[in-house]
Amino acid sequence: MTGQSRAKPCSWLSRFRRRARLTGDDSDDGGGSHCSTLPVRGARGTAPGPAHARARREPLVRGLPAGLRPPDEARLPEQEARRPPLAFRSRGGERPRPTAGRGPPGGYNRGYATKHVVEGLEPRTLYRFRLKVTSPSGECEYSPLVSVSTTREPISSEHLHQAVSVNDEDLLVRILQGGRVKVDVPNKFGFTALMVAAQKGYTRLVKILVSNGTDVNLKNGSGKDSLMLACYAGHLDVVKYLRRHGASWQARDLGGCTALHWAADGGHCSVIEWMIKDGCEVDVVDTGSGWTPLMRVSAVSGNQRVASLLIDAGANVNVKDRNGKTPLMVAVLNNHEELVQLLLDKGADASVKNEFGKGVLEMARVFDRQSVVSLLEERKKKQRPKKSCVC
Repeated sequence: MTGQSRAKPCSWLSRFRRRARLTGDDSDDGGGSHCSTLPVRGARGTAPGPAHARARREPLVRGLPAGLRPPDEARLPEQEARRPPLAFRSRGGERPRPTAGRGPPGGYNRGYATKHVVEGLEPRTLYRFRLKVTSPSGECEYSPLVSVSTTREPISSEHLHQAVSVNDEDLLVRILQGGRVKVDVPNKFGFTALMVAAQKGYTRLVKILVSNGTDVNLKNGSGKDSLMLACYAGHLDVVKYLRRHGASWQARDLGGCTALHWAADGGHCSVIEWMIKDGCEVDVVDTGSGWTPLMRVSAVSGNQRVASLLIDAGANVNVKDRNGKTPLMVAVLNNHEELVQLLLDKGADASVKNEFGKGVLEMARVFDRQSVVSLLEERKKKQRPKKSCVC
C-alpha cells in the first residue's frame, strides 16, 4: 500500500480473523479493537492514535469471503454497538461514498457497528475494499483485498414510466411480462402509465396496458381519469378505445367537470362531435360553478367552432349558472367579441339580467369592453321597431 507502513501481525488480530465476520457478531474479544476500511488505491492514511485511527472512508461489504455481493442500496445504522469485534460507524451520520476499483477513493469511516451497507452503487460494477484494523495500542493491520461486484439494477416503476414516456413498446412489454411492477403504479405526479399514454396519444401503448389489466377509471390527484386527459389532448383513437373498455362520460374530476368540459377546453371539434354522437350529454353541468361546456368555451377559449358545434347539438344559449350569468354574459366579461356575435346570432337574449340586476351592456361598460359595447349598441338599434308613419 503506497504511503502506508505495514505493522507486524499481532496475536489478537490472528484470533480476530479466525472468529469474526465483516458483518460482526455479538461476542466480545476482550481487546476493545477498532476497525475501519481502506481503499486499494489512492488512500491517505494518518498516524494511528491511542484509541482510534483515521482512514479513508470506504464502504464495507457484508462479508469478507470472495463472491459475496453487497446490496445496491442500504443504509448505515447510527446506533453504536457495544464493542463488537468487527464494528463500523459513520461519523456524524454522514452517508458513505462508495468507490469503484477503477475510480478514486471515497470518504472516511470510523467507529463501531454490526454491519455497513452502501448506497448509490452502480449496477454491474466491480468494487474493491480493504479493512484496516487498529488495536488500542496503535498497532494496525490491513485485510486482504476483497473484490465484489453489484448485480443488475432491478426493474422498478420508474422503468415502466420511462418506457411509456419515450413510447417504447418492446421495453414496456418486457417489463409487464416480468411481473415485478404493478401496471397501475403512479409516477411522482400521480399519473398512471395509462394516463400518460392517453395524454400523449400513444394508442398502441394504451392497448398494451389495457390488455395487461390496467384500470381505465383510475384518477390522478386532481380527479382526472385517462378519458378526460385524452379528450383534452384531442386523441380520438384513444378516446374511442377507452370507451370500448369501460371509460365513462359520467366521471367527474374534483371540480365537478366531465370529459366534455375538458374536450371543450381543448377545442378539438372532431372529438367533441364523436362524443356527442356517442351519447355524451351536451348540457352537462359541473358541480362547482354550474357551468355547461358552452359556458366553459365562453369563459376560457372563446372558440367559435366549438361553441357553434355545441349549440347545433342542442346546447342552451340562455342557460344560467349559479350566479345567474348566461354564456353571453361570460363571453362579454372575457371580451370574446366574435363569440358574442355568434351567440347573438344563435338566439342569445341580451336583455337577461343576472342576480344583481345587471345586463350584458352594463357589464361591458363597467369592464370597459369598448368593442363589445359598440357591438351590443348596434344590435340594440337594429332590434328597435320602426315608427309607423300616419298620412
